[in-house]
Amino acid sequence: MSDQYRSYQKRSVSLKAGPMQTPLYARTTQLMEAGVGDDLVALHVGTGNCFGFNETAAAVWRCLSEPKSFEQLRRELMSDYEVSADECSANLQELLDDLVEKRLVTIDTQEG
Repeated sequence: MSDQYRSYQKRSVSLKAGPMQTPLYARTTQLMEAGVGDDLVALHVGTGNCFGFNETAAAVWRCLSEPKSFEQLRRELMSDYEVSADECSANLQELLDDLVEKRLVTIDTQEG
């Protein structure tokens, strides 16, 4: 047999099915909040940082009064706003990434 036709032995791979991990988004801190029309202005008393949330970001922040999964947040937004699933998912992910980066929100997992 020539070198170009080598014999390869099949390897078996065992995959264990465990419980699914559902990421949950949760507030890391409580902010002093004031509504300004549909927007929200929030102050972190400990750091003195001030944050401005537009209408959609304010809606997400209010939803996060209790930990929620991405899908729970997306469903709530889609029921309140006329937006495609793809656009909602992209914008929500961008917002959550920003909130995590600013350490206002954490990601935890729960078995589901």
